Amino acid sequence: MSKNIILIDDNPTENIINEYLIRGANSNANISIIDNSNEAITSLTQTLFDPENQQKHLIVIDQQMPGMSGLEIIEELEELIDLDPGKVIIYFLTNDNSVRLQEKSKIIGSIKAILQKPLTPEMAAEILRSA
Repeated sequence: MSKNIILIDDNPTENIINEYLIRGANSNANISIIDNSNEAITSLTQTLFDPENQQKHLIVIDQQMPGMSGLEIIEELEELIDLDPGKVIIYFLTNDNSVRLQEKSKIIGSIKAILQKPLTPEMAAEILRSA
């Protein structure tokens, strides 16, 4: 069964590398790439909360992005995520290890982990095992 993974990062090079590493861990993964916060809000709202779409989604999101941070995006969608918490698993992949991000990750149940960049093959395998 293929896994649905949404990569959200404003850095195109990191998106390419992360997609490559995830495909190396599971070549059947269905990977979507989103490169800005506005598109992330729109796409996640449409994809994740479509009543016809009951699949589980893994979100790998960068914290530091222009416009809105990864945490601000998740906070914007928090009410919708809470409606069906088992449908979404969130991994932050970031260099930001702020106290606020750490505290919020304990409150929002869908946040599985905060991983430090860069993504490694081992981290990609861990992410895929969680679905």
